[in-house]
Amino acid sequence: MFKNCYTITITKMSNTESIDSYVLWCNSSATKLEIGHLHGALRDARICHRLRPECSIGCCRLAAALLALGLYEDAVVVATKGCKLDNNNIELKNILRDALMRKNN
Repeated sequence: MFKNCYTITITKMSNTESIDSYVLWCNSSATKLEIGHLHGALRDARICHRLRPECSIGCCRLAAALLALGLYEDAVVVATKGCKLDNNNIELKNILRDALMRKNN
């Protein structure tokens, strides 16, 4: 039930202009990643990133999901892009470091 809360909210909010839906997809991805629903986290992160490719937090969510799924090379690519968008994002830098370390081992 918990994993569907954001999906239900996003569906209900999709017709409003009061909130950017990419934020909801971003939060949904983070929540699903936290509870171990990795493929759902990846799907939601991809939607978030597609809606706002210039947003570093979307890159962060996508890179985190890719890293959790063991897709290290893809995580490196996305985290690198995110770091170019926001060089001060510590979470992205940590994901990039972890992905590089795991990719090279």
